[in-house]
Amino acid sequence: MTPSDLRNLDELVREILGRCTCPDQFPMIKVSEGKYRVGDSSLLIFVRVLRSHVMVRVGGGWDTLEHYLDKHDPCRCSSTAHRPPQPRVCTFSPQRVSPTTSPRPASPVPGSERRGSRPEMTPVSLRSTKEGPETPPR
Repeated sequence: MTPSDLRNLDELVREILGRCTCPDQFPMIKVSEGKYRVGDSSLLIFVRVLRSHVMVRVGGGWDTLEHYLDKHDPCRCSSTAHRPPQPRVCTFSPQRVSPTTSPRPASPVPGSERRGSRPEMTPVSLRSTKEGPETPPR
Protein backbone atom coordinates (compact mmCIF):
# COMPACT_ATOMS: atom_id res chain seq x y z
CA MET A 1 0.00 0.00 0.00
CA THR A 2 1.48 3.36 -0.97
CA PRO A 3 1.17 6.65 0.97
CA SER A 4 -1.23 7.94 -1.70
CA ASP A 5 -3.43 4.86 -1.13
CA LEU A 6 -3.56 5.70 2.59
CA ARG A 7 -4.45 9.32 1.83
CA ASN A 8 -7.14 8.08 -0.52
CA LEU A 9 -8.37 5.67 2.16
CA ASP A 10 -8.80 8.52 4.62
CA GLU A 11 -10.61 10.60 1.99
CA LEU A 12 -12.90 7.69 1.11
CA VAL A 13 -13.73 7.09 4.78
CA ARG A 14 -14.53 10.80 5.27
CA GLU A 15 -16.68 10.77 2.12
CA ILE A 16 -18.71 7.77 3.34
CA LEU A 17 -19.15 9.32 6.79
CA GLY A 18 -20.09 12.65 5.19
CA ARG A 19 -23.16 11.09 3.56
CA CYS A 20 -24.88 11.21 6.95
CA THR A 21 -26.71 14.52 7.41
CA CYS A 22 -27.51 14.07 11.11
CA PRO A 23 -26.54 16.82 13.56
CA ASP A 24 -24.71 14.26 15.75
CA GLN A 25 -22.65 12.21 13.31
CA PHE A 26 -21.22 8.81 14.23
CA PRO A 27 -17.62 9.48 15.32
CA MET A 28 -14.88 7.67 13.43
CA ILE A 29 -11.43 8.98 14.33
CA LYS A 30 -8.24 8.00 12.52
CA VAL A 31 -5.74 6.58 15.02
CA SER A 32 -3.04 5.42 12.62
CA GLU A 33 -2.68 4.14 9.08
CA GLY A 34 -5.72 1.95 8.42
CA LYS A 35 -6.93 2.05 12.06
CA TYR A 36 -9.95 4.02 13.25
CA ARG A 37 -11.69 4.43 16.61
CA VAL A 38 -15.47 4.19 16.17
CA GLY A 39 -18.40 5.36 18.22
CA ASP A 40 -18.07 6.52 21.80
CA SER A 41 -16.01 3.48 22.77
CA SER A 42 -12.34 2.64 22.48
CA LEU A 43 -13.11 0.03 19.81
CA LEU A 44 -10.58 0.04 16.97
CA ILE A 45 -11.41 -1.17 13.49
CA PHE A 46 -9.05 -1.98 10.65
CA VAL A 47 -9.93 -0.42 7.31
CA ARG A 48 -8.52 -0.95 3.80
CA VAL A 49 -9.46 -0.44 0.17
CA LEU A 50 -10.16 -3.56 -1.86
CA ARG A 51 -11.23 -3.22 -5.49
CA SER A 52 -12.47 0.35 -4.95
CA HIS A 53 -14.50 -0.64 -1.86
CA VAL A 54 -13.69 0.57 1.64
CA MET A 55 -13.55 -2.61 3.71
CA VAL A 56 -13.66 -3.11 7.49
CA ARG A 57 -12.20 -6.09 9.34
CA VAL A 58 -15.03 -7.89 11.17
CA GLY A 59 -14.46 -11.15 12.98
CA GLY A 60 -12.46 -13.38 10.67
CA GLY A 61 -13.45 -11.60 7.46
CA TRP A 62 -14.11 -8.27 5.81
CA ASP A 63 -17.27 -6.21 5.24
CA THR A 64 -17.90 -2.90 3.49
CA LEU A 65 -17.75 0.24 5.59
CA GLU A 66 -21.27 1.13 4.46
CA HIS A 67 -22.65 -2.18 5.76
CA TYR A 68 -20.67 -1.83 9.00
CA LEU A 69 -22.14 1.64 9.54
CA ASP A 70 -25.64 0.34 8.75
CA LYS A 71 -25.27 -2.02 11.70
CA HIS A 72 -23.39 0.23 14.16
CA ASP A 73 -24.30 3.87 13.46
CA PRO A 74 -27.34 4.70 15.66
CA CYS A 75 -28.63 7.14 13.03
CA ARG A 76 -28.58 4.52 10.27
CA CYS A 77 -29.93 1.79 12.54
CA SER A 78 -32.98 3.84 13.52
CA SER A 79 -34.04 4.77 9.99
CA THR A 80 -36.71 2.53 8.48
CA ALA A 81 -34.58 1.72 5.44
CA HIS A 82 -31.78 0.39 7.64
CA ARG A 83 -33.79 -1.11 10.49
CA PRO A 84 -32.68 -4.69 11.24
CA PRO A 85 -35.35 -7.39 11.05
CA GLN A 86 -37.34 -8.04 14.21
CA PRO A 87 -35.97 -10.85 16.40
CA ARG A 88 -37.50 -14.23 15.72
CA VAL A 89 -39.67 -15.86 18.34
CA CYS A 90 -38.68 -19.34 17.17
CA THR A 91 -35.20 -20.38 18.34
CA PHE A 92 -34.83 -23.54 16.28
CA SER A 93 -34.89 -24.36 12.61
CA PRO A 94 -37.75 -26.70 11.61
CA GLN A 95 -35.50 -28.24 8.95
CA ARG A 96 -33.14 -29.46 11.65
CA VAL A 97 -35.76 -31.16 13.81
CA SER A 98 -35.67 -34.92 13.40
CA PRO A 99 -38.95 -36.56 12.37
CA THR A 100 -39.00 -38.67 15.55
CA THR A 101 -39.18 -35.69 17.91
CA SER A 102 -42.48 -34.03 18.60
CA PRO A 103 -42.84 -30.36 19.43
CA ARG A 104 -43.38 -29.40 23.06
CA PRO A 105 -47.00 -28.75 23.92
CA ALA A 106 -47.81 -25.14 24.66
CA SER A 107 -48.27 -24.08 28.26
CA PRO A 108 -51.92 -24.00 29.25
CA VAL A 109 -53.54 -20.62 29.61
CA PRO A 110 -54.48 -19.96 33.26
CA GLY A 111 -58.12 -20.84 33.86
CA SER A 112 -58.38 -23.06 30.79
CA GLU A 113 -57.55 -26.33 32.56
CA ARG A 114 -60.27 -28.97 32.62
CA ARG A 115 -61.41 -30.31 35.96
CA GLY A 116 -60.06 -33.71 36.80
CA SER A 117 -57.26 -33.55 34.25
CA ARG A 118 -53.71 -34.02 35.37
CA PRO A 119 -51.01 -31.55 34.37
CA GLU A 120 -48.60 -32.88 31.76
CA MET A 121 -45.56 -31.92 33.79
CA THR A 122 -45.15 -31.33 37.51
CA PRO A 123 -42.32 -29.29 39.00
CA VAL A 124 -39.74 -31.24 40.94
CA SER A 125 -37.65 -29.76 43.71
CA LEU A 126 -34.69 -31.28 45.46
CA ARG A 127 -34.46 -30.84 49.18
CA SER A 128 -31.19 -30.85 51.00
CA THR A 129 -31.03 -31.94 54.58
CA LYS A 130 -28.28 -31.65 57.12
CA GLU A 131 -28.43 -35.36 57.86
CA GLY A 132 -27.23 -36.66 54.50
CA PRO A 133 -26.66 -36.03 50.82
CA GLU A 134 -29.44 -35.14 48.42
CA THR A 135 -31.31 -38.03 46.89
CA PRO A 136 -32.80 -37.72 43.43
CA PRO A 137 -36.60 -38.02 43.23
CA ARG A 138 -38.02 -41.27 41.90
